[in-house]
Amino acid sequence: MPIVITPPSLQNLKVGEADAVFSRIGRDFKTNAFVGGYVFPPVRKNKLKGYVIDYPLELGQTLFNTERSPGAPFATIPRGRQTEEYTLKLHGLRSDLPVEEAIETGESVSDDINGLIYGLMFGEEYRQAFMIQNPANYLPANVLVQAAGGYLGGDGATNIDPVPFVMNLKEQMLRDIGVEPNLMLMGYGVMNGMFDNQFIKDVLPTDSLRVINAEKLQSIFGIKKVAVGSTTIKSGLSANSPSDFVWGNFLGLYYIHPPILERNYDNITPYSASIINEKVLSYGMNFVYGDEGGTHPIVTPVKRDEETYTDYIQSMMNCISVVTKKQCGILVVNPVKP
Repeated sequence: MPIVITPPSLQNLKVGEADAVFSRIGRDFKTNAFVGGYVFPPVRKNKLKGYVIDYPLELGQTLFNTERSPGAPFATIPRGRQTEEYTLKLHGLRSDLPVEEAIETGESVSDDINGLIYGLMFGEEYRQAFMIQNPANYLPANVLVQAAGGYLGGDGATNIDPVPFVMNLKEQMLRDIGVEPNLMLMGYGVMNGMFDNQFIKDVLPTDSLRVINAEKLQSIFGIKKVAVGSTTIKSGLSANSPSDFVWGNFLGLYYIHPPILERNYDNITPYSASIINEKVLSYGMNFVYGDEGGTHPIVTPVKRDEETYTDYIQSMMNCISVVTKKQCGILVVNPVKP
């Protein structure tokens, strides 16, 4: 096992450098905008380094002969194997406020806690979106690229029926890993593109105004959870800076450890508690630092830089998102007409 050298930020955390109240506010922070936490649910780790556990899929698909004779040895089940090593990345943000400005405005840097936590989580959402939309993070057989004549929306009369298309993908995963996908994730434009699909419109109730949303797609496709990525990113700090969607023209099907979808049903990133470990079957996980000294994300107490006479507050979240089982994901590129 590698020697883990704890950086000063974590050493400080263990001796009480984190503000308990501020950090609790951070861990309980909720937003409906982020969906990456569905695919990469947080898993608490008390070290910065570790190994991904390769879950033995064969256990549920080949281990059927359990009969033994009197006195005969018991059959041995396969164990998870340690595969690639990971190292948590250290992420942090800081907010500064000159004391003179605080006196004039009545503000405090503690007012910026939600902004700091949002910034940390936005960064993680962006990195997760990049990973989820990268074909390299799937088995080659589980990556489909749609073209004219095969779009699920946005191409009028030439759209294909998405229901049998998705059902075939669900069966494909069932054959591969023994369970159906329980999560569908797509970009905001993909959901809107499906509004143009006549096959979808035909199965909507007449009193639904024929509007597509995530809840209706759950019923149409018979899947536990449909999540739509609507997060946007700006090219600059100006209010007039151009913006674009973080989640593009893609659709993904995943098997995620079921309690995640129960806990995360309202798009709440559950950093306040870890409800899985690295040994369960799930497409991905977000390994997040946390031990008896504190649980990330954490916020430090308000401090003062005497040289500049400036108050400041800092937030940290040491974590890394990792694909733990490629077989548990299927990626559809360009599901609607670009």
